[in-house]
Amino acid sequence: MKTLTLSVDKNSTFTTIESKARQLIGPQTNLVLLAWWDSARKVGGPAEACGDETLACAAAYATSHGSSHRVRVNGGTLDLFYGAPNGTFEELDPTMVEEVHRPAQSSAFDNVQGG
Repeated sequence: MKTLTLSVDKNSTFTTIESKARQLIGPQTNLVLLAWWDSARKVGGPAEACGDETLACAAAYATSHGSSHRVRVNGGTLDLFYGAPNGTFEELDPTMVEEVHRPAQSSAFDNVQGG
C-alpha cells in the first residue's frame, strides 16, 4: 500500500480533506474510500467493522478489501484508505463521516496529556 501525506488547515471539513486526498492520489477514478480512522476522536469506519476499534482495524479492513493508497492527514490525526475494492465491502456514507468530524473542535484536544 502506498502511503501519501497531506497537510490541511485544522478547520478543514472532511469533505475538503477527502477532496484534497483524491487530488493527491491522482486521476485514478476507480478508487473508493474503503476505511478511515480519526485518532483524536478514536473512531473510524466502516462502523460495522471498525467503528470503535483502532487504526490497525481500519488498515486491516482496507488492505483486505483492496486498498492501494493510504493518505495520512496532518501527521496521522486522520488516515484515509482508498482502493479499487475486491469482493464485498461496506460503502462508507460521506454524510455520516462529515457529521462525526463537524462537532469536535481541535482546540478541545490541544491540552490532552497521556498517562
